[in-house]
Amino acid sequence: MPLAAVTLFHTPTCTFGIEMGEEANAPIPPSAHLAMQGADIIFNLSADDSLVGKYTLRIQQLSYLSRKNIVGYVYSSCGYGESTLDVVYEGNAWIFEHGELLASSPRHTTEPQLLVSEIDVEMLRAERRRTNLFADCAALQPQLPVMHVESDAQDAHELCLTRTIDAHPFLPANCNPAERCSE
Repeated sequence: MPLAAVTLFHTPTCTFGIEMGEEANAPIPPSAHLAMQGADIIFNLSADDSLVGKYTLRIQQLSYLSRKNIVGYVYSSCGYGESTLDVVYEGNAWIFEHGELLASSPRHTTEPQLLVSEIDVEMLRAERRRTNLFADCAALQPQLPVMHVESDAQDAHELCLTRTIDAHPFLPANCNPAERCSE
């Protein structure tokens, strides 16, 4: 199956798109087009080598992409032993939600890794509806060829959250509710 410039994969619970490695560094990365076309989550499959200072810079960049595109962003790079060239790979993996780093893989490991977290797709969709600028940009976005790939795959296991979801997200943790409401 040939891939279009923008390929969206639809599941019963979310829509996602994929960008590859350094495409995230483009002036207008594929993730921007994918988000404007409806992607809730972007997966970046990378073979990005490690250099001094690049780790922190990459986290900042991907956090920014996740926040500005109002998406979940899942990044995975190749790890130890990947290359016979004179470069080093750390096996970095991160999961972001609207700019917040939810999960991060350990650095400099030779062990296999599995990084898990939940991305609150409904919160992302609500934030997009609330943010007028996102809707304005999406409306002005030139329509690129989009290939929609449908999936009706159902998750066979019971959902067990791995992170805490705040039951009262509009109240700071250490506040007096009566005082806050009065203010």
